[in-house]
Amino acid sequence: VALDPRHKTHNIPGKFLSYMQAGLPVLASINPGNDLADVINHERV
Repeated sequence: VALDPRHKTHNIPGKFLSYMQAGLPVLASINPGNDLADVINHERV
């Protein structure tokens, strides 16, 4: 899921939540300090 490059932190795309619900694996390229990293690690997706 690509986001606008001006968005630097704390962006969680809506599609990500759908992928989690479906139990799909996630490959993310995110900025350091983004809250999404914590969610991915905690949920093991």
